[in-house]
Amino acid sequence: RVRVVSSRRYGKQWYQRRVRAAVQAKKIEELKGVVSPGNLKNVAELEKRMGPLTLKCLQLHDNGEEVNKDINELVNRWNGILGTLSEQFVTWDNLLRNAEEALRDQD
Repeated sequence: RVRVVSSRRYGKQWYQRRVRAAVQAKKIEELKGVVSPGNLKNVAELEKRMGPLTLKCLQLHDNGEEVNKDINELVNRWNGILGTLSEQFVTWDNLLRNAEEALRDQD
């Protein structure tokens, strides 16, 4: 017994699969030139040049972390100085206010 499948029911799915397959085939065709022997023939030479660049990159990263640490320390010190100045201004303000009130009381 042969079962007949309705073309209306499965036609859209079949069409979508075909479209996806065509898109994927186009992507594969576009990528064929990326991994060609012509692009890979200089790998050994590039690897030799990559070592010093990688080392320099790591050194810059370490230096960046050290600079970041120093900046955080300076910002914390700056915040401490501002806090101390704010407290000092409040103290001076209280002293001046008390002195003005004392002068006012004497008059």
